[in-house]
Amino acid sequence: MRLYLYIAIFLSGLLGQSVLPAYAGHEHLYSATTIITGQDNLPERKRGMVECLKMVVAKASGNRLVLTNPEVLDALQRVEEYVASFSYLDRKEGIQISDEQGTRDRSFEFTVLFDEKKINTLLAKAGTAPWLKTRPEILILLNVWDGQADYLVTETSERGWGQREVIFSLRNRTALSLIIPRSDAMPIETEAKTILTGRMSVNKEGYWVSDWKLSDADNKQSWISPIGTFDKVIAHAIWKSVDLLAKENR
Repeated sequence: MRLYLYIAIFLSGLLGQSVLPAYAGHEHLYSATTIITGQDNLPERKRGMVECLKMVVAKASGNRLVLTNPEVLDALQRVEEYVASFSYLDRKEGIQISDEQGTRDRSFEFTVLFDEKKINTLLAKAGTAPWLKTRPEILILLNVWDGQADYLVTETSERGWGQREVIFSLRNRTALSLIIPRSDAMPIETEAKTILTGRMSVNKEGYWVSDWKLSDADNKQSWISPIGTFDKVIAHAIWKSVDLLAKENR
């Protein structure tokens, strides 16, 4: 199936709810949310803080590989030192608690806001810096062969639900507006500011092979992502795009 580029001025109409509002300020770069069990379980709270710090370090810098840096690994052991505040949201609010076991095992959305200056200092020690400039919107044109059909992943495509959900789930983790076409019914060849074009196909072992190209006004980069499950392949491609764009725009 041929991949098409869509006129930029039509994107908001064609892509509907997939267009995220422009990010304002930087606080979103220094906060993250995960799921934990209970409000008074201190080891579980610390686990949640560690998970959130991992997300914030990757998101703020635009570089997921920084998580392997010794400075970051050390900070994860002392995570409380970087926390500015945290809050809980009861995922079962309004649902009657039936027993003590249910009370203890109640799950919460756990949101942690980290100290911006401390995170920036940590990133500097790790040899990087926060990506504070306005982040571009990325149009993702992903063509898939799943062994039965060839299709473009869109908001309305019958196939590609899993790939679509992976893309959407990475919006908050990358602090980027990741958009896909609403449909492939209105092809118009033109340029968009930043486009990630991908081709994925499943092999006989059930794993996915893929090749990608990231294009913007200044550069074009191409690569082949490691073979794996489709969620890992897509995540690798998007995070690589984030890293390339961050290096250009920090």
